[in-house]
Amino acid sequence: MKKMVVICLIFVGIIFLVRTPAVANGLTWDGRYLWTCGFFDETIYKIDPWYSGYKVMQTFTWPGPESPRWRDLAWDGNYLWAASWADNPDILPPWKVHKLNPNDGSEISSFIVPFAGHPDGLTWDGTYLWVGEEAHSPGYQGSVHRIDPATGQIVQSFPAYPTAVESDPRGLAWDGFSIWAAYQTDNSIRQHDITTGSVLNFFASPLAYGPQGLAFDGRYLWVTGGGSSPIYASYYQIEPSDGRVIYSFNPLINVYIDIKPRAYPNTINLTSKGTIRVAILTTTDFDANTVDPSSIIFADASAIDWTMRDVNRDRKVDMVLNFKIQDLNLNSSSTVGILTGETVTGMAIEGSDSLVIVSKGKK
Repeated sequence: MKKMVVICLIFVGIIFLVRTPAVANGLTWDGRYLWTCGFFDETIYKIDPWYSGYKVMQTFTWPGPESPRWRDLAWDGNYLWAASWADNPDILPPWKVHKLNPNDGSEISSFIVPFAGHPDGLTWDGTYLWVGEEAHSPGYQGSVHRIDPATGQIVQSFPAYPTAVESDPRGLAWDGFSIWAAYQTDNSIRQHDITTGSVLNFFASPLAYGPQGLAFDGRYLWVTGGGSSPIYASYYQIEPSDGRVIYSFNPLINVYIDIKPRAYPNTINLTSKGTIRVAILTTTDFDANTVDPSSIIFADASAIDWTMRDVNRDRKVDMVLNFKIQDLNLNSSSTVGILTGETVTGMAIEGSDSLVIVSKGKK
């Protein structure tokens, strides 16, 4: 039986939470959009967090043969800055900060960070960049450095989370007078005095695992983490005074679907002039009665009709939809069918199930 999938998005302040197409590390706010970066896919994403959950507005990857691992982002009002690790120091000198054109991701300039640890946090204070240095070896304490972007030299530093050895500032944000740092070490978010580094405020991150990116939008903090999925990461908007959850919802809901209920494998003959049934299953966490059938798209096709009945004999009523096989956007290499749609209240849903394409004469 059948599959799962995929997304979940939540506003939470945590005022607002979303999930994006990346294992996210860095985060920055440009006054309207969030920018985030994928560590494993080496992609930078510009997302609109207010568009029915979120909408990816733009993406770009590193244009050269090098393989930078993006760690955090900063916005200076005109340009995007990105801190990176390097997989191959012989190709790309390790541990750099890049100034990027936000229109196409092309590099304008860069500098090698003037310290030994990884650059894991990045933010802009209006004049200088602040760069978080990860503790690079056991017993070493990380730091937060104020760096002149014109020279790449350190102007000022303070120890990251002063009581922590092997501290790990994985994201930085500037609120106009202080530095906020997200720490993977103890899953905390801390506000630092920029002169002494002393902690002015702190609270636990809302993430299940340590935070990887932090941004300030003028009123609230945003935080993200890598998560366990290689496709989706979570983003929280939180109240900076105490980190409390103000509001939450799931605009994109993970649903279970069953292609050709009670049949397996789920074979489809693409030359058939007939129809195929796909069920959206009711579970303990989701009621298929809440789905708007007119919104459902399966393999780029709309349903021609639908009914409600229990297809898997669990005494829960499921939604069963019929699709014309000739309407499906599948080919001989297809192995997964994806269904998307909305609930009657406008919450997005997505689900998938395996399928097998067969030749003429087979069902």
